[in-house]
Amino acid sequence: MLLAALFLLLFQRRLLYPSPHGLVPEHLPRNVERINLSNGAFCLLIKPYQEQAKPYPLMIFTHGNAETAYQWLDGMDELTAAGIGVCLVEYPGYADATGRSSKDSLAKTIVESYDKMIHRKDVDSERIFAYGRSIGGAVAMLLADQRPLAAVCLESTFSTLARLVREKGYPSFLLRDRFDNLKIIKRLKIPVWIFHGSEDELIQVDHARQLADSAREVELHVAPCGHNSCQRPWKQLIQFLYKHQILKD
Repeated sequence: MLLAALFLLLFQRRLLYPSPHGLVPEHLPRNVERINLSNGAFCLLIKPYQEQAKPYPLMIFTHGNAETAYQWLDGMDELTAAGIGVCLVEYPGYADATGRSSKDSLAKTIVESYDKMIHRKDVDSERIFAYGRSIGGAVAMLLADQRPLAAVCLESTFSTLARLVREKGYPSFLLRDRFDNLKIIKRLKIPVWIFHGSEDELIQVDHARQLADSAREVELHVAPCGHNSCQRPWKQLIQFLYKHQILKD
């Protein structure tokens, strides 16, 4: 146990942020704009394929671990076809982004991404929402805690990192980055959408239920899948966005 605790203390950020490198495309699609941030990170803005007469709603997307923003470029077609722009946020040290990830650097990255998006003329500043998957759910919640959003959406996300670490058999008091989604969700006054797989063995579905029980206005979807085997829940998400006037006919 002592060795496990020492290992967690010394290498926890390497475990929490595996920082995959490479997988960088030679050319970006024509509707994608790379926006560099001050800390070496960046976001990839996927614009709707159909030219919009009015500013479009925007989803700020934060991916999971062992993933990169580039890997999601082909996964957003259903959303962009619905007229939604997508900002894929890349973390410090991931893919070809420089720097190192930590709670502080991720908070700076997501807030600066938002601040750049909100001043764009093609983006509707009143219809910006965040979508975070796995560890990205914690990043999305950091944004929801610091900037006004139309909604926040969480996929396969933990309630608190401390709880997840304890469930894996490690002492949580050694954590350097204490992501507490449960604390943040309790004070949010915006709609919350949660999606989780009932067969998720990495982050148990009870985390999603605990988050849902603590939110003021929430829509919870549980599907028969694991942490990385769920089909994209874009149809359910689009219905939620119409319900809350983030998407409009």
